[in-house]
Amino acid sequence: MKTIVVGNNPNYIHDCKRMLDGLDMDEVSFYSRISDARTSVGLESPDLVISDFIGSDSREWHSFIAELRAKYIPVAICSDVGGDTCYKKALELGADAFFPLSSPHYAFWYYMDKKLLFHKENKQTFLLIKHNKIIIKVPAKSIHRIKTQGNYSFVFTLDGKKYIIKKSLIKILDTLDKSIIVQCHRSNAVNISKLKEFDSSRKRLVMSNGDVVDLGSNFKKQIRLAMARR
Repeated sequence: MKTIVVGNNPNYIHDCKRMLDGLDMDEVSFYSRISDARTSVGLESPDLVISDFIGSDSREWHSFIAELRAKYIPVAICSDVGGDTCYKKALELGADAFFPLSSPHYAFWYYMDKKLLFHKENKQTFLLIKHNKIIIKVPAKSIHRIKTQGNYSFVFTLDGKKYIIKKSLIKILDTLDKSIIVQCHRSNAVNISKLKEFDSSRKRLVMSNGDVVDLGSNFKKQIRLAMARR
């Protein structure tokens, strides 16, 4: 996920880096000035912009937020402290989400209707996916299988939904718990708990919903090991 962080306080930048570490944000750029961030948005087309309250009372800041909203780029406001005061200010500024940096271990993201959007649990237990102009959390356990085709990956969930991500299978797997989602082919990975049939001779897997997934010769051993650990 391509992310831009705007802030001019060194401690704030340090805390943001700590919070983003280990998340599905493999491309993060930091800018101390809104003008530089605005230029970068035009060049990089980010999936998310994170800002503190820097310049929140300035015309430039509000103009920047308006440009992001016109391009359907989500804006998250973060603060060194949490609480309703910061939440209400973020709401007034037109942010899409809010999270405090007050905890060294957790990041809480909220939609502005106060519905929990994201909670950093154990590392590699979910994907953050941009879908219909918002960023949603997809738990690894809810993923049925993943298939890569060209520059895109298709994430199929247990409830029948399909999400498209512009990211390679390898990069996606790097963010997920390998005891849940296991690669079975150079372009496929499956939720090992939903594997119904292992057909080594025909080089295929049959999933619990009947989907048939290609099985690569180089991945047979790790599928067997994963099945044994279920």
